[in-house]
Amino acid sequence: MKTNARSIMVISMKTNACVRLGLVAAIAAASLLASAGTASAERRRVGVPKFEGPQEAAIRGRVTKALREQGYEVVRPADIDAAVESSGVSLETDTGFKKLARELSIAAFVTGEISGKKARLAVRSGSDGAVSGEAAFTAPNPKKLAAEVGKGFWRRLGSAVERGKLPAGAKAPPKPSAEPEEKEEVAEGGDDDSGGKAAGEPVASREKESADEEERPARRRARAKAKPKAESENGEAEGEVSATAEEPGEGGGGGELTKIDAAVGMTAFTRSLSYNQDVTNALRAYKLGLGPALAFNATIYPLAFAMRGPAANLGVVIDVEQAFAVTSQIGVVAGTFPNGATFPTTIHEYAGGVRYRIPIGDHQFSASLTGGEHAFAFRSGSGDAVRGNLDIPDTIYRYVRPGIDARITVLPTLAILASTGYRYVFNSGGQIHDTYFPHLTVGAVDGTLGVAYKITPFIEARVLGQIRRYFYSMHSTMADLAANPMAPIAGGAVDQYLSGTGMLAVLY
Repeated sequence: MKTNARSIMVISMKTNACVRLGLVAAIAAASLLASAGTASAERRRVGVPKFEGPQEAAIRGRVTKALREQGYEVVRPADIDAAVESSGVSLETDTGFKKLARELSIAAFVTGEISGKKARLAVRSGSDGAVSGEAAFTAPNPKKLAAEVGKGFWRRLGSAVERGKLPAGAKAPPKPSAEPEEKEEVAEGGDDDSGGKAAGEPVASREKESADEEERPARRRARAKAKPKAESENGEAEGEVSATAEEPGEGGGGGELTKIDAAVGMTAFTRSLSYNQDVTNALRAYKLGLGPALAFNATIYPLAFAMRGPAANLGVVIDVEQAFAVTSQIGVVAGTFPNGATFPTTIHEYAGGVRYRIPIGDHQFSASLTGGEHAFAFRSGSGDAVRGNLDIPDTIYRYVRPGIDARITVLPTLAILASTGYRYVFNSGGQIHDTYFPHLTVGAVDGTLGVAYKITPFIEARVLGQIRRYFYSMHSTMADLAANPMAPIAGGAVDQYLSGTGMLAVLY
């Protein structure tokens, strides 16, 4: 009996300890859930004002559905318009969005601009009203555009919505509106794979929508009339699902990624050729103050017209720069140019190759392999301007260039552009090698830095600065001087181009 009593006492003590431990765990779990619930509540309301452009209702409906599927309460355009009218705020500025977020207890906004076959969506944080994420969607027609938004919205902009925070001093969330206008808008926005029933929509609202055909938007009414009268609402939904299911195999996806990027503009450039360790002092340096050129470049992604995926990111690159109205003046040189001379000068760069882009969020990184020709040559002019008497070599660089570049989006309409590459010159520079320095080796590097500003979703202004620097090792020998006492002897040279370019780009 003593043993049994002792055993019972030990079991009782252990049981009491377990109970106490369980209570502590339950309290901790409840605290965590409460904290999580509070944090979640702080960002549960998302404002979706009316988008700009045609077919905005269908695309806005896809956004609304995606947000509700993630558990967010959507503040619809009617409530937003009413708050804007009553408070007098403007949705043209970050401050206006912040004030509206405080008024309606909104953690984030989703705004949109629709133009033709492209939809550009932006997410703004309620805490400051500033844009925290942006993405563009493209498709061959409005119906497929809405489906594209439905499939990609949360994947691409969900993180920006989740980062949304309430502004300081936000009011308590008002009760959801139950006006007829809101019910009609749910039906309008519900053109999705579930037959138009947006997640979280009240059952009574759905029943009223089914019973009252006149409250449907014109587009859905027209589609319903095109079907047999006996077809049910479920039948209509099935038709929509079937049409949507075909889309992945059609058209040229690529989302916001461009299929064609073509730009044209004007370049102003300088060029300087200088030598070092000029032993014989027989070499003439050259400097061009400023020269104009036309610039054109394009990148085309041909596979993006037919497919999605990694292969759609392989592009073909074309780059052209052609100078014009450039002449080179030589001062008086006794015996050769007694009155000085002016030489017409031709300068161009032609290049082409392949480029592979790697999109990461709103940014884009690329690797390229191109080949081309960069030439600077003098021609005979009038009077004493005889090319054979000019002791400055032509330079014609034929090269292969591996390179990398980046496009960093800092604002929805502003990006930083940067690129660099190494030029392997395989013809040794042309005349400077063949006539002056037969043992030379030459290589080059280039770099570009600039900014791009989107005027519209399809037109972009760019300002770029570039350097192209060719560097020589002449490898001159005393044998060269012994064979020809007039042969130039030098240790090396630098041929450098600096340029600034303004361009207008078209994006498709």
